[in-house]
Amino acid sequence: MSSTTNSVAASIVAAKWKPHIVSTLADSGALGFGDLKRELESISNKVLANDLDALQEYGIVRRRVLSEDPLRVEYALTESGVALNELQQELTAWDDEYLGNDGATRILVADDDENMADLYATVLDDRYDVVTAGDGREALRMLDETIDLAIVDRRMPGLSGSEVATRRADLGIDCPIIICTSLRPDPSVLTLPIDEYLVKPISPAELREAVASVIARSDLSEREREYRALAARVESVSTNSASYQSATSSAFRDALERLEELGDDLDIDPEEQLVGGEM
Repeated sequence: MSSTTNSVAASIVAAKWKPHIVSTLADSGALGFGDLKRELESISNKVLANDLDALQEYGIVRRRVLSEDPLRVEYALTESGVALNELQQELTAWDDEYLGNDGATRILVADDDENMADLYATVLDDRYDVVTAGDGREALRMLDETIDLAIVDRRMPGLSGSEVATRRADLGIDCPIIICTSLRPDPSVLTLPIDEYLVKPISPAELREAVASVIARSDLSEREREYRALAARVESVSTNSASYQSATSSAFRDALERLEELGDDLDIDPEEQLVGGEM
C-alpha cells in the first residue's frame, strides 16, 4: 500500500463523521441521503454532504441515481469502502486488546452537547479512560464489555438516555449507568435501570464522587448493587419537592417496598435504608 493511500485512510479514520458514515453504510447497505442522516442523527446536512463528496472522491462511497424527476439517489460502499470498514474494525479490536485492557476503568460519556461531553471527559480523564459519544444511538453501539460505566444525558435526539439504559438492560449488557440531566427526577425514574440520577449543573466534585461510588459497587453482590442503585434513585426523587409530593404514586410505593425487602435481606439498619451511599 502506498504512503498516499496510507495518509488517505488515516485521515478518514481520524475524522469525526467519515468513519461513522462508512460503518453505517456497511451495517445498513445502500441508503438515501435522508435515511443516512436519520441514522447518524446529529450530523448537519452540510457536513454530511461534504463528507459524502470527499468519500466519493476517495473511491470509498459511490452515488447512484435512482430517478431524475424527482431526483432520488442512494449511497453505498465500494469495494475499497468495504475494505476500509474492515480496517476500522481491526483498529477498534486492536484498541480494545492493547489499550482497553490496561487496568484503567473505561467510561463512556454520551451527550449531544459536545462541550458538556468534553467537560465531563476533562474532569474524569486524569483517573479513567474516557470515550465519548455524540448521541444515544452512538452510545448504544459503543456499549460493550470494554465499557465499565456509562454517563448519559437523559434528553438526547433520536435515542434518549433512558432508552439507552433500557435497551442496554434488554441486551444483557452489564454496565452501570449514571444519568446526568437538566430534567428534575419524577417517579418514573424509579423504574429506570440506572445506578445514579444527577441533575445539572453538576460540580466536578459531585461527578467524581458519583462515579467513584458506582464503580465501587462492582465488588458488591448483585442484590447489594440492586439495593444501592434503587436507594440512589429513591433519594434522587425524594429530594425533589415536586416529586416527593407525588410519593403516593404506585411507582414510589413499590420502590419503597422493594427497598425495604432488599434491606431486610441484606440486614441493613432500617434507619439507613434510604441512604444511597456505600455500606
